[in-house]
Amino acid sequence: MTVVERLREAVARMPFVDNDGNAFSVTISAGVAVYPENGRSQSEILQRGDEALYLAKSNGRNRIQLACANDIWRKVG
Repeated sequence: MTVVERLREAVARMPFVDNDGNAFSVTISAGVAVYPENGRSQSEILQRGDEALYLAKSNGRNRIQLACANDIWRKVG
């Protein structure tokens, strides 16, 4: 979570400029799933991470969402 949160913050601070010189910003959202708490197989872990990602986006974007073992979601960011 710490590494992903640092990445999210770094991307949000990074200035971008298009070919015409117009500045714009970029944000990211991510879902994090943990083995074995969120699944025992690669497909289970990927599914839980994907679910967490879509929950992060639906909760306002520019955030990290952790999939929890008991299906209670914790918001970060």
